[in-house]
Amino acid sequence: MACAFSGVGVITFYNGSFAFTSGVAWICLATVLISLYNIYQRKLLLRYSPLEVTTYCIVAGALLLSVFAKNALPQLLTAAPEGIAAIVILGVFSAGIAYLCWAWALSKADKTNEVTSYMFVTPILTTLLGFFLIGEAPHVSVYIGGAMVLAGLVILSKGR
Repeated sequence: MACAFSGVGVITFYNGSFAFTSGVAWICLATVLISLYNIYQRKLLLRYSPLEVTTYCIVAGALLLSVFAKNALPQLLTAAPEGIAAIVILGVFSAGIAYLCWAWALSKADKTNEVTSYMFVTPILTTLLGFFLIGEAPHVSVYIGGAMVLAGLVILSKGR
């Protein structure tokens, strides 16, 4: 795991500087919350199917975000069709299908960390999508960090 974390660090701090900002604090909080979510979800999957758990979680998230509906509805009514399509794609694929697959994988794994260790692939996928979708050229540190992340995943999977 240290190898994979170091790889993420190399990708993140390629410009050589780091400042603890409110954004970093939010990311740290999100990390703690997703960890708790995965542990709690694992317990829920002992009683409910992956589809049920995913549905309950997405509905709960929608209810919690409904406080923003007052501002969102007027914007939705004036949004371009491409923007609405992007929202639907993100909702169906990035939320619905992705979380359903995640719940299914958690339900099949013997240990939670067998699934969660693959979260280290996220920075690599984000970099690849940035390159292919918007032409963002990765810095050399991305290649080095990505190789470290993949090496860490290989070490984790071989260690089992």
